[in-house]
Amino acid sequence: EELEGKAARDRVMSGVSDPPPCSPPEAYPGPTAAFVAALEAELGRDKAARVLRWNVHGIPASAHAAEREAYLAAPSIEAWLEGWHARQVAVLEKHAADGTLWYEQRITPRVVEFVRDNQEILGAVRKGDRLYATKIPYDPDRFLTSGDPVEKRRLACHCPLAASTIVAGGAGVDPLWCECSAGYEKFIFDTVFGEETEARVLESVLGGSELCRYEIAIPASALAREKEKNAASSR
Repeated sequence: EELEGKAARDRVMSGVSDPPPCSPPEAYPGPTAAFVAALEAELGRDKAARVLRWNVHGIPASAHAAEREAYLAAPSIEAWLEGWHARQVAVLEKHAADGTLWYEQRITPRVVEFVRDNQEILGAVRKGDRLYATKIPYDPDRFLTSGDPVEKRRLACHCPLAASTIVAGGAGVDPLWCECSAGYEKFIFDTVFGEETEARVLESVLGGSELCRYEIAIPASALAREKEKNAASSR
């Protein structure tokens, strides 16, 4: 409604019914699929993706304020990315050591190594003016030990509104829904860079991939700031 107006919102939601309270997870993918289809029919795929990438999770910018400060203090975007990933790995190491859950997830030494070995997971890797990030599996330890490709995709998916529909050939919810996950992933970059970034889904488990991967464009202002820093340090 905020992006497209109340009339568009009402048209999209007119044919979508929420499951009754206390419904099992399997009751939600049907309405989710109906919502995605109605959203695309109303707005077209590109605008529907933009709506889904909005901060629908309601995360406050204050949640990433410390990383904003770390970025401002870092000599380069790459240096901030390396430090951010290292800090994330350190958090996982603590949970692996004391056995406490990280959100809903059990963290084991093999999970720590899995994340440590791939800076895209709980971090990002820069290539030119783009950043690439890969979503950590929802249940990472079971994901790493499973030998069933379909089970691995279900264990990777964080979304209870879609995960139960994942099958060998895809899923019962359109992969467009995963733009919502791209919105979640990009929000830290929105906060760190101080403006909304552009993001897109490169791969998703709903689309048949083993993991979800995203591309985020570095804003021109951040590239200019980095160029100015480099010039100042060389003088």
